[in-house]
Amino acid sequence: MGRIKGRLTYANVAATVAIFLALGGVSWAVTTLPKNSVGSKQIKKNAVKSKKVKDGSLLSKDFKAGQIPAGKQGPPGAKGDTGAKGATGPSDAYASSATSASIHLAGPFTASVVEQLSLPAGSYVVTGTATIDNADNANTGTASCALITDPQSSFAFGRTGLDKNSTFDDVRVVSMTGAVTLPAQTTVSYACSHSLGDSSNMDASSRYMTAIKVGSLHGQ
Repeated sequence: MGRIKGRLTYANVAATVAIFLALGGVSWAVTTLPKNSVGSKQIKKNAVKSKKVKDGSLLSKDFKAGQIPAGKQGPPGAKGDTGAKGATGPSDAYASSATSASIHLAGPFTASVVEQLSLPAGSYVVTGTATIDNADNANTGTASCALITDPQSSFAFGRTGLDKNSTFDDVRVVSMTGAVTLPAQTTVSYACSHSLGDSSNMDASSRYMTAIKVGSLHGQ
């Protein structure tokens, strides 16, 4: 023991302290990390467990779509305010000029156009009216009228019987209403024919047409 004390010098003490401090500093460096020095690369897969996450600290954006189950449907909300009144739908009206001039109807079962209306594309309720006069002194007959879009397509039809003129001047009004949807600008006609002979004298007068454009047509 005396020999150890005899060799204890200031240099020996200083060297021993230096070694202790050096070892202590290495230990501190290993157990203490700088701020923000650990990232996703340094964390092992599945290293962070549920118990290591603070409750309520995650937001919905931290989860992938579908990972958070949907909650129960809530109660119905209060009824909303009444909306503003919509714009008035299309209701344009078209009419021909009523005329009292007579048009002689062609031979039997041959249609004669007595009035026309040119209408743009759309859906319409169309009415046609004409006064049919049988001027034949010997024969009774029948007058038939129709609303047509072309010679082969009618959408309203009507007829009336007429007595011979020798008894009295038999005049009948034939009026009808039909609905039609036009894909393009179309001339709609009101046409009439009769069942008398070629020499008969049957006329149409006081003829006119009206058409009202509607938003849509609903069949019953």
